[in-house]
Amino acid sequence: ALGLTYPASVEAPFTPWGVDIKNNKVSYPMGTHVVYKFPARGAQPPVKLTWMDGGLMPGRPDLLPENLPLDPGGGVIFIGEKGKIRLDRNLYTVDPVELDSEPADPKLKFTLTPHFQNWFDCMRSRARPAADVEIGHRTATLCHLGNIARWVGRKMKWDPIQEIFPGDDEANRYLSRPMRQPYQLPETV
Repeated sequence: ALGLTYPASVEAPFTPWGVDIKNNKVSYPMGTHVVYKFPARGAQPPVKLTWMDGGLMPGRPDLLPENLPLDPGGGVIFIGEKGKIRLDRNLYTVDPVELDSEPADPKLKFTLTPHFQNWFDCMRSRARPAADVEIGHRTATLCHLGNIARWVGRKMKWDPIQEIFPGDDEANRYLSRPMRQPYQLPETV
């Protein structure tokens, strides 16, 4: 909906790890806080996206009305000039409700059909799924970048064209791992 592709930087501040009595990391964090910064896109301004889980919650946005509670279970809220849209998996609410009847921009079309059903329907019809492979790649990349930021414990810059952290050997070592024989990735051209 925002025309985002890949972030220019990512960091995972304030992420407590499970530690033993010698302060060695022994488990993944109880909660995660990751900050992605996306560059401007044409006339669209830069976007800061925050991911939190494990009971961590962001501060309440100033523009969010008091009668609209934050759900600790997840979701996203878009606040625009005409109103608000709240998404949580396959459910959404629009405020004011009158905006829900406006015709949608076909470029921003999304389905409320659950992902698995959409996937099977598209296999039968050969239509493009709501979450096609490019969207899946972007989504998976964000998750991987957040994990790597947590592992290295600092802000990193990301080059989405080369898919590397420029000049950062420590972070780049997490982008792949040795493969068991006889499996291997083909050489890049």
